[in-house]
This record gives sequence, structure tokens and C-alpha cells, in this order.
Amino acid sequence: MKKEYEELYEKYELVEQEINEKLGRIEELKSQTKDEKKGADQVNKYLNNYFGHNSLKLEHEEGEGNYRFVIKRGDHVAYNLSEGESSLISFCYFMAKLEEIETKDKKLIIWIDDVDSRFKIA
Repeated sequence: MKKEYEELYEKYELVEQEINEKLGRIEELKSQTKDEKKGADQVNKYLNNYFGHNSLKLEHEEGEGNYRFVIKRGDHVAYNLSEGESSLISFCYFMAKLEEIETKDKKLIIWIDDVDSRFKIA
């Protein structure tokens, strides 16, 4: 009887450990989603405050374990963005990613070379 109890208790501990690992993963994914929402807010801050572009905004959409962004013009999904709008949103997203924990407060060297820039002087 004691041996059977010990075997069952071992199985119980393994299942409990597996449950705790999965709960930890769920919390990790939830915090990642919150970070992505913060990232979208940061992109919108850059668009509005630094570039004066308040007609476009980036919104985070909930998904199953994934995250996805939608660009909106007002309350509607923005289709057919101009090249400049696409570049501006990409740049703002890049700047927002620099605010993440992995890079925050580190001395980074960032080299931006836009080979397609229309502002180059020949």
C-alpha cells in the first residue's frame, strides 16, 4: 500500500510541476501581450508628439498566443499607405523597440542608412 501511495504521489508531483510550468508560460505570454500594447502606445506617441502625425495610429489586436498590429486612419483600418507613411510607422516602431528592457539604458550605436531615400543629393 505504501509503495502504491508513493508512486501515485510521484505522478501527482509531476502533474503539479507541469501545471505550474504551463501557468508560468501563460503569465509570460500575458505580460508579453501587455508589452506589445505598450509598444503600440509608444509608436503612437512618437507619431503624434514627434512627427505631428495624428491621423494614423497603431493598434494591438488580441490573438491566440500571437500579437498583431493594425494601422488605423481615424477609426478605420488604413489601406494603401504611402511609402512615407509606411517608413514613418516602421521608424517609430523601431524607436519603440529600443525602449524595451533588453536595450533600455544601454549605450547603443545605431547606424541608419536609407539607400532608397529620396533626399539624397547626387
